[in-house]
Amino acid sequence: MYTQSTSFTGRQFRPRHPAPSPHVLDGAIEYVTTFFLDPLDSGPYLCMTRLAAACKVLSHEWNTHVTAVSKTRFAKSRPRLLRAAMEFMAYKESAFERTQIVKYLLHCTHGCKSCPMMPLEDPTDAESLNEAYHTLLSVPIILVSQILVKALSELTRNKFRNPKPGVEPYHQPWPTSPEDLCPGGIPDTIKGISFWAEKSYSIGDPVPSVVMLDLAANLASFHRPFARECMRPPYRLGLLQPLVQLHESVLMPSFPQIHIPKMSSLMYENEILPVASVIETLLFCDREAFIEMMVNTKEEVLPIIGRLTTRLAELPASVWGSHIVMLKGLAAMAKATKDTPTGAWIIPTNVTHEFNRAKAVVYNRAFDIRSTFEVMVPVRKGGCWNIACPSTGESGMPKLRLCSQCDLLRYCGKKCQKEAWKHPEYPHKELCTQVRSFKEQLGPEVWASLWVPGFDVSTFTLPPPVKEAADPELAEDIGGNLALLMAAKSNHAKN
Repeated sequence: MYTQSTSFTGRQFRPRHPAPSPHVLDGAIEYVTTFFLDPLDSGPYLCMTRLAAACKVLSHEWNTHVTAVSKTRFAKSRPRLLRAAMEFMAYKESAFERTQIVKYLLHCTHGCKSCPMMPLEDPTDAESLNEAYHTLLSVPIILVSQILVKALSELTRNKFRNPKPGVEPYHQPWPTSPEDLCPGGIPDTIKGISFWAEKSYSIGDPVPSVVMLDLAANLASFHRPFARECMRPPYRLGLLQPLVQLHESVLMPSFPQIHIPKMSSLMYENEILPVASVIETLLFCDREAFIEMMVNTKEEVLPIIGRLTTRLAELPASVWGSHIVMLKGLAAMAKATKDTPTGAWIIPTNVTHEFNRAKAVVYNRAFDIRSTFEVMVPVRKGGCWNIACPSTGESGMPKLRLCSQCDLLRYCGKKCQKEAWKHPEYPHKELCTQVRSFKEQLGPEVWASLWVPGFDVSTFTLPPPVKEAADPELAEDIGGNLALLMAAKSNHAKN
């Protein structure tokens, strides 16, 4: 088994040594970029020691940027590196080309003392070739993929950067177009990312798979055609690989340690959240296509979902409970049947509640009373909440007609309110009943105080009698359903 550590990331890592000089950093980035652009042409100048040294310099610089803003600024400043990495990942090398690259890396001709000590042998078949290729190049791929994620994270969906006049193409802001985002085409980009996310080549090390799935989630979130392509056969990057990674994470030998709240939160943030975001993003993009993907893979995914659900039930519900709900929702989708006349997917009635709860979790998070207030305040400020209405549901819209029962959601008029009341997926009837009950628990004084101008939920505290009367599970349902409604309204407006 080829092994090579890729665990070089580490959150909030502050290097003991000063950052590399600009000259050294630029040389390291140019070395990695040149390799990505044309690995065969750079072969005579390539060796594993030099590539590793360049990656070490780049990694050191990357980790000196400890804030998200600083990391994003650095990522945006290196568009040529980002383009080169995306081209390389989508490039379909022949077996001969891949073999040549591996030989260049394994057989240094520069007299480097470290290279002859590489504990790898020449590959003898296709599988060992892929394994060697993955092992040798996973560090630069994973490192630059983290930089790509930061560059993508601040982009507005489907809004590409504007080209700058007089700037060479490779130095233009990235990305300026769909072709610039995926220069090898979306299908080949998906295949490439799927290769680097493959678990069989990095057994015991979750970093390659987690980082590549995080990159896939960010690409899918930014560019809908990428998300839709992920939901076409063979469904590896969009579903099967994320589920396998989730399964491996919770079955690892150190699993008992994540009963400790701090360990549980770290694992959730570092391993689970980036992987689950692939599934969440695709569901948000196209519900019908996602359910079809689930149904077509149910023989493979249902056993994995069952084992995951059982395993997560042993962990603290405060961190993992929402994901159990999501898994039950995924299982419900896999069991869906198609209505022949309409062609729509029908979720079994006995699991509809779990499915709706799962969607709410997917689109946002598990809610407590305080975070539910955070959602309720902007929702009540304005905008028509009939999903089919062309007006937006965002805060800051002119004051419209409040529902007299829940005193929370607004509508343009009776027509919109009537349509929303019996909406097939997001009926106001159910939400209205929940909000009325919650309003009664809070009492008229607390309820009225939520809408006073300048209300600050971060400093607000419920009076002890009200805190005792308020139902946290009801608040969670309301917060989740409002988040779901907001996401659906936003999605409808963008489409």
